[in-house]
Amino acid sequence: MDELNNLNERSCFGEESAEYADTIQEFIRDEQRDSEYYRMLSRRAPNSAASRMFRQFSRDEYSHARRFSAALYLITGKRYFPNISELEPIVIPPYKQAL
Repeated sequence: MDELNNLNERSCFGEESAEYADTIQEFIRDEQRDSEYYRMLSRRAPNSAASRMFRQFSRDEYSHARRFSAALYLITGKRYFPNISELEPIVIPPYKQAL
C-alpha cells in the first residue's frame, strides 16, 4: 500500500521535472499578463479590424497560459492558474506607443 501512495505522489514526468515548476508558473503569469494586455489594447484600437486582431492575440496568449498550466499539472499534480487580479498591474501606454 505504501508503494501505491508513493506512486501517487510522483509527477507524471518524474521527480526531476519538478525543478521547472517555478519557471513554468512564471510562464503562466507572463502569458496571462500578455493576454490581458492585448485585451485592454483591443479596447483602444482605432478600428474594428485592429480590435479583432488584438482580441485574437489575447485569446492566443490565454491559450498558451492554459497549456503551460496543463503541463505544470502533469509535472506537479497541482493546478495553477492565478486570477488576473493576483498578477502585477498592467499599464497600457497610448495606442501608438503600445505597438
